[in-house]
Amino acid sequence: MKNRAQTTAIILLMTLTLTLSTPPYTSHTGATPLTDERTPTTPYVITGHVYDTDGKTPLENATVIATVTDPQGVDQERVKTITGSGGNYTFSLAFYRSGDTVNVSATYGNLTGARYFLLKIPEEGPGEGAKVDIILHPPYRVYGTVRFSDGRPAAGWPVTITVSEYNGIKKHTYHTTTDENGRYSYNITYYREMDTVKITASGDRYKAAAEFNIRITGEEATPYEKKVDLTLRKETDLTPILIAAAGTICILFILFLYRRGEKREKEKKNGRHTIEPDMGRGRAM
Repeated sequence: MKNRAQTTAIILLMTLTLTLSTPPYTSHTGATPLTDERTPTTPYVITGHVYDTDGKTPLENATVIATVTDPQGVDQERVKTITGSGGNYTFSLAFYRSGDTVNVSATYGNLTGARYFLLKIPEEGPGEGAKVDIILHPPYRVYGTVRFSDGRPAAGWPVTITVSEYNGIKKHTYHTTTDENGRYSYNITYYREMDTVKITASGDRYKAAAEFNIRITGEEATPYEKKVDLTLRKETDLTPILIAAAGTICILFILFLYRRGEKREKEKKNGRHTIEPDMGRGRAM
């Protein structure tokens, strides 16, 4: 009995040692999905106009790009054209399916604009296609200062800017770095009214984040810019605490098994053992 308890304790101790000495396993998922080979279908025609910031003046020679993306986020087709004298353009998409997302973006100098829509193709075919007019706007500038909680500027700190549609679909991610005074600035090119902008600064177990909705019209409108200051705070890493707690519990359990084995062995040597009653015998009459 003593040998069995000691063997069990040694096995548990070795298991604990291997567990604590093995680095955490990271599961890598979300690889680029495989897509079906697509063959050309009946062209899906997209027409429209590109307008200046006033929404009325057509822009000639604006660059327009249409990108078809499948539900898994993989681009399937990308076409490019230039607007005519009346600001008009025409696309013919060949590789598409119902459920794909079409992003039509336009640029003219430092002006930019974009519109997204979901393809819903009826059984009888694409029909007349879609009309997509785009009104251009200046880039939306986000800027601010990243500091530590004690007020020190975070120089050379990475800043990530993510722009998402109002329904949470991720659109574009931008990266920049703070200067020696902790200041950052970035011009967002693709955005729409009420898109959500999330700004994150993180590194070396410090993190700060803030988000807001783009408002370019109405009472809460800003002049195509927004100041967002961030304060870095140290993140609490619970991994060492959890490992220490698990190790303490295992050690206590091992000691419990070892001492119980010693106790039983000692009782056996002293002749102490439990006598079970014989339930099969009756009392003699």
